[in-house]
Amino acid sequence: MLAPAIRGIGAFASAQSSARARGHALPWRPVVAIWVVTALVYGVQASQWAIAGFVGTRAGLSPTTVGVLLSVSSLLGFVGAAIPSHPASHKHRLALIWAAQFAMIASIEWFFGARSGSAYFLSQFVLNSAFFVIVPFLTGMLSDVDPDGSLVARTLVVTFFAAGIGTALSGALLDRFGGTRVAHVPCVAVLAATPFVQLALRRAAPGAVARASP
Repeated sequence: MLAPAIRGIGAFASAQSSARARGHALPWRPVVAIWVVTALVYGVQASQWAIAGFVGTRAGLSPTTVGVLLSVSSLLGFVGAAIPSHPASHKHRLALIWAAQFAMIASIEWFFGARSGSAYFLSQFVLNSAFFVIVPFLTGMLSDVDPDGSLVARTLVVTFFAAGIGTALSGALLDRFGGTRVAHVPCVAVLAATPFVQLALRRAAPGAVARASP
């Protein structure tokens, strides 16, 4: 289910790297902050995907309809990548990422409270669109100091791990908190990423290390 999003990382990172000048460096602190944000975002998306069937059934949708709506909303969610792909948006990265996080939080609450097919679909569309605003901005920063692709590769490992954790925990959280209150947990995770976004967007000061990777 996460395959389209994961494949999108490399594509958007390459697009951003061609639009930026090389030679800028990121110290390890912002790099780790990027990993924290991507891990939280991927973990949240994976967790709600894992119990999407439960939410769809509660909304009166058949398994086939749930699958179609999830697939279409995931595909259309790539429209969010139009924002970070525009050069003018880079001046407002922090505000745009925070806005996307707010959209994710709102869409998660909307999704878990969905009682119709339209609410189910639209909440997923907003969530996926917001996801594709956040990820390209951050992975694009890695590509600036990552000519051999090692940092992006490590980021993929982090996101795979986070997706696995999110998927594994979703069932337990559903049993513990119930169908509606479980929405608060991923919302808190998205909110927790906020300070790390600001840290991730800090550039290395003049004279800092020439590269972020060892």
